[in-house]
Amino acid sequence: EGRDLMWTRRLFLTFVVVAVFSIIANVLGRTFFLPFDMIVVPSVVFSVLLFAVGYSSYDQRFTVHNLHSDSNAPTFEEDLFDENDVEFVYTTPQLIELKRKFQSLLEDEKIFTRKDLRAVDVSKLLNTNRTYVSRLINQEYGKTFSELINHFRFEEAKRILLLSENSFPGMAEIANRAGFPSESSFYRVFKKETGMSPGDWRKSKNVAKN
Repeated sequence: EGRDLMWTRRLFLTFVVVAVFSIIANVLGRTFFLPFDMIVVPSVVFSVLLFAVGYSSYDQRFTVHNLHSDSNAPTFEEDLFDENDVEFVYTTPQLIELKRKFQSLLEDEKIFTRKDLRAVDVSKLLNTNRTYVSRLINQEYGKTFSELINHFRFEEAKRILLLSENSFPGMAEIANRAGFPSESSFYRVFKKETGMSPGDWRKSKNVAKN
């Protein structure tokens, strides 16, 4: 679902730096800093590092509330198949109906414009569970949930980019309207899909028109 654990890596590395600096400061001792009026140095360093620890924790978006929500996602026809069965395949009627509803959510309701959209949110709307949604996307689209949602966001961003010059919004606004969680993720996906920045891609389209 687009989640990663890089924030835990940053948090861990910050703890390591704090621990190393703490050991050095203790080995040197308080008196080492006093003669040179340098006592402010360890104070500032510790303050910055502790702030970094707090920020790294704050910056992660997956919380215990999300975990609780995921664990209590509604299920659909559990008596017919086991979500842990890796060989599970939808029956044709189930697949057609589920795909139709999912396609409607994407194309008609544009749920991909929700910045915090998760597979469990889609499963609730479809009255199924996250496992089945993931399998549906993998079987029918050949993508992961995150890849598919980003694809629709990318297509929506392209549509907005091609608006007339007078009504052209800024890049941050385009990213927001397309559902990207940040402007940087918007640029990253666009670069991956086109090999160009959004601005350069738009210019190339205008040149082609002229």
